[in-house]
Amino acid sequence: MPKNSENKTLREHEETRMIADLSETFLRFGAVSEFAGDAAAYGLGFAVRSGSAGSEAAFETLMISAQDRRNLGRSRCAIAALGIAGDRRAVDVLIQIITDSDDVLYSSCGTAVRALGLIGDRRALKPLKEFSRRKEDVLGYVEDAIAAIKEANPMPARPRARPAAEKTEITGPKG
Repeated sequence: MPKNSENKTLREHEETRMIADLSETFLRFGAVSEFAGDAAAYGLGFAVRSGSAGSEAAFETLMISAQDRRNLGRSRCAIAALGIAGDRRAVDVLIQIITDSDDVLYSSCGTAVRALGLIGDRRALKPLKEFSRRKEDVLGYVEDAIAAIKEANPMPARPRARPAAEKTEITGPKG
């Protein structure tokens, strides 16, 4: 095996092991220690964002944890990390969190709103607007998320209508 190929395989193995360690730390300490849970979750989010070896397993860990109603501390950490990851596959789960009428998940809604803003997917615009009408106390977060989504995905500029004075009259050939 060529030396470069060996180095790449070794690096991928090390990245996969590191992500597995982060996942274990996150799952073990995410509910107990806010610092350890946040640090591990954010590490997983950055691993997914970078596309490093093992990032798919990290993404799955975050997706499952984001929906865990038994452990809201870990859930909030995972939701924030999904925003950092920026993976659009998380959008449907995050939208479900903000549209769920269950008050158990309400404490995670602000985090989900910010995560949707970080991801920047236009599918979140309508649910965010509806959420802001139901929950006015998070209106500032929703406005920030909507602005971030629109900035990440600018609408195509509409052609500006020219005032009548600027319009040129088309005439036939002179003659």
